[in-house]
Amino acid sequence: MFRHVPNLITASRLVLAAAFFVLLSYYQYEGRGDPLLLTSACVIYIAALLSDFLDGHLARKWHVEGAFGRVVDPFADKILVLGSFIFFAGKNFIIPATEGFGIHSHMVVRTITGVAPWMVIVLLARELLVTSLRGIIESGGQNFGAVWAGKFKMGS
Repeated sequence: MFRHVPNLITASRLVLAAAFFVLLSYYQYEGRGDPLLLTSACVIYIAALLSDFLDGHLARKWHVEGAFGRVVDPFADKILVLGSFIFFAGKNFIIPATEGFGIHSHMVVRTITGVAPWMVIVLLARELLVTSLRGIIESGGQNFGAVWAGKFKMGS
């Protein structure tokens, strides 16, 4: 029975990520921007973050680490983190504004989150690099499991 609990917690993080993205998709700055949507999304993100710590802790404590957790846990992390940044750089979180006056005015777009599309590209490139390295190292028979620095990165 204990063997499946950490895996169920990991899988539940994917469900929490889906709920988080649904809430973010309904939020729109200066539109249908009910602050309750962002508050609920934040609570769900924190629950997903805590579940990330809990599943690994329980798997190590009960000595039930396995291939499923080594694959799905970082996958769920990537979905949650990259998906968050994609949403935060997207259309629901922008502030259209005009700079300048008269014929020198032009439209600019700023995000309320401070996340620019180039940041998403850098994060995506980093994640693809780490995933590629993980595949190369694990194909050589070495373990490339999660470390605390990675857990810290997911939460920040």
